[in-house]
Amino acid sequence: MSGKLEENKAIKENALLEAAFDLFTKTDINSTTIDDIVRKAGVAKGTFYLYYKNKYDLLEGIVVKKGSDLVRNAVLFTKRQQFTDRLDKLTYFVSFIIDSLAQDKLLTRIMYKNLTLSLYKKVLDDPVHGKNLKSLMEDFRAVVFGQGFSYEETDRLMFIVLEMISSACYSSILFGEPASIEEMKPIILKTIRKIAA
Repeated sequence: MSGKLEENKAIKENALLEAAFDLFTKTDINSTTIDDIVRKAGVAKGTFYLYYKNKYDLLEGIVVKKGSDLVRNAVLFTKRQQFTDRLDKLTYFVSFIIDSLAQDKLLTRIMYKNLTLSLYKKVLDDPVHGKNLKSLMEDFRAVVFGQGFSYEETDRLMFIVLEMISSACYSSILFGEPASIEEMKPIILKTIRKIAA
């Protein structure tokens, strides 16, 4: 019974996350009410408060879920490739994130300024989403950044990488400023290679 109960809870929480993600990206968080979210999710209002304090707490939940999915997929796809050079591996990782954001403008909008070190650490510390991701990231960190960088330096490098992706991609993907993402991507990748060299 507890397995079925846990499964039902996960389904309801996911329905809230997906409904809010859709509403927040199509309008904005300030225009969206909790009533709008529960109506779209098909759950009772009381269910909302079982999981979240308010819609800003829910936004953080969305960022952790979507961010963990994005980073997990980037790590997994990067690990499947055969690279002999760690900078090639880092470039592929960054390229995967950029391509994912470019293909999903709604995700880009919601992740803007949330794809940072604080998200990275929150995702890794999250009891649900961080469990497997933590071991993936530790392995990835050792391979990509481990040579010549301390543990703290690798965290700071990851911060720089995520901040650069977040800022440059947001403007380029959504507004084509200062240039399209197709024009900006090679510059971003070249810059990240120089930073991590």
